[in-house]
This record gives sequence, C-alpha cells and structure tokens, in this order.
Amino acid sequence: MELSSAEVEQVAEIQRRLLELPRDRSMGAIREILERIAEFVGAKGGWSGNWFDGQLVFVPLNIGPQIEQQILDNYLGIDEEGFFLMKDPDYEATNRMRREMGSNVAPDWEVYPDSVRSEDWFTSIFVPAGAEWVIGMTARLPVGEAIMVFTYASKDDPNYRNERTVAKFKLIHPAFVAAFERLYEMSFDRDTFLGLIDIFPYPAILKANDGEICATSPGAKGTDWEGMVSKDEPRVFVLQGPNLPDLRGTQLAIDLSDSDADLNHLGRKAGLSERQSEVAEQIAMGHSDKEIARTLGISPNTARRHCEAVLDRLRVNSRSGVLMALLSGRSPRRLA
Repeated sequence: MELSSAEVEQVAEIQRRLLELPRDRSMGAIREILERIAEFVGAKGGWSGNWFDGQLVFVPLNIGPQIEQQILDNYLGIDEEGFFLMKDPDYEATNRMRREMGSNVAPDWEVYPDSVRSEDWFTSIFVPAGAEWVIGMTARLPVGEAIMVFTYASKDDPNYRNERTVAKFKLIHPAFVAAFERLYEMSFDRDTFLGLIDIFPYPAILKANDGEICATSPGAKGTDWEGMVSKDEPRVFVLQGPNLPDLRGTQLAIDLSDSDADLNHLGRKAGLSERQSEVAEQIAMGHSDKEIARTLGISPNTARRHCEAVLDRLRVNSRSGVLMALLSGRSPRRLA
C-alpha cells in the first residue's frame, strides 16, 4: 500500500503519540489519539477501553453512553486466563471470540458472525450508541485487554470494509500494543500497593477474589473482612482493588466511620480546584457521572470532563484509585 506524504506524517504522529502515552498517562491524551486515528482511518467516532486496578478506563469519541454502561453492568470478574467475564451469555460469547484472537486488528466482519447483529445486546446497546459498523484494535494483556474501536456511518461507508483502511490500522497497531503493554506495567504492582496499605492511616483490608486476605493496614488490626464490610455505615467503602498479576482480582474495604476525614478538603490539599475537589469527593463515594451531574447541577458531559481531570491530576488510572489517593496523599500506582 502506498501512502501519500500527508498520510506518512499522520502515521508517524499517531505512533509518536501512542509511544508517549505511558509518559502522559492521561485520558485527555487517549482522546487526542482517538481523534487522530479516526481522522486517519476515516471513522466517525469510537472509543478506547482498558482496565486498571479492577476498573474500566473508558474514553468515548462521538458515541452514546450505552456501551460503557453495558460493560459496567455486565462485568462479573476475571477467569483463570485473565479474561473478563460478562453476565450476558451472548455478549460474553461474542467478546470471547474477539479476545481469543489475541493482539490484533479486529474488523467486525472477521470477528463476529452475522447473527450477532440480531442479538439483543447489539440491537439495544451498540446500534443506539452509533456503533453498528466497527473496526477495532486489541492488545491482550496479562489481565484483561486494551481496545480501541472505531465506528463508521453505514455498511456502505467507503472507508468501512476496505482493505486499505485495514492496512492503515495494521500500520499503527504495533505502537498501540506497545503503549498499552507499557501502561499495564506501570499500573498497580504488588509491592507498591501492599506498601501503601502498610502505611495507610485508616482501617483497610485487601482481599483477593479467592478469599485470601492479602494485606491489612495498621488501623485494621484485629478486624476481619466480614466484620468490616457488614457494618451499616455509609463511610465503609468496598471497592474493586487492583488486578495484581499474581493475585488477579481483589477487593479493598476502607472504614472511615470513626474518622473525621473530609474528602473535599483532602482534594484541595492534593492540589485540586474547588470544583474538582467536589467531584473527587463524589467519585470517592462511588457516584456515577449522572449522579455527580445531578448533585452538582451540571451536565453529564461536564461531569465526565471533571472526572477525567480529577483522575489525571491525582495520577490514578481509575475511579477506585481516587479514594486511595485522597486518603493516602499518594498515587497508588507505580510511577517509574
């Protein structure tokens, strides 16, 4: 395939931005990459999804909110191969087809049988979101995966089901895989996270999905998991913990019921603006973008942007990391 000089420059710029992503580590940087790739491959929109510390990092581009909500509503856990399991059996079967391809460029016509287009999850979620016709890229990681998916206006879109478009994806795919493999390496690791629990100033317990208690903070000595999580207290938080390579999925319980910790104040202490601190408090309490928008009297889109800014400013990869960062005053991920 021959590229024009302008296309060669586009490829080089996309590769550069992907390889710089582990340094930037921001949702804003991911959105810029999505925009540049969409322009390069003639797509109308798309999304990026990858998993850190048990949470989805989802960045949309000109699509509806249905797909992100579908993933969050269906997530069950992680199997022995590091794959994420979904409740909807049809959705799970279709996802497994794609995951089993490994790191690859994944046009929907090669991955999914035609019957998928009549399944409920597709007609009620993907079609309303504007993702009926897609081409994606997958990077298979030790736990989970990273994907970037790009949407097309119709099956007659000249850029869709086009060998030249697929070839363009294959030019940038190696840089995509390298970027997200490096991001995975820079997410939570066992030593960093367990070391943070050791100095955590509040009662906290980390439990693996197989029931093993992995770590207990000094303030939680003498307290068992059931005793902490069964408390009828709004300030006892149970979060998805990190997907540590040797532990797979984990849960983290934090008990602030006997603490006067002010999450809003801790946000400002961490360098957040007044509005960002309000949003950070809402995130830490487990509220969704819609709930935050309703509480603060702002639009859902504005709430999403504030949430992204909070995650970037606190140097965390997911919403569950916000509470840890506020309470510890440190990012719970490895920074090197």
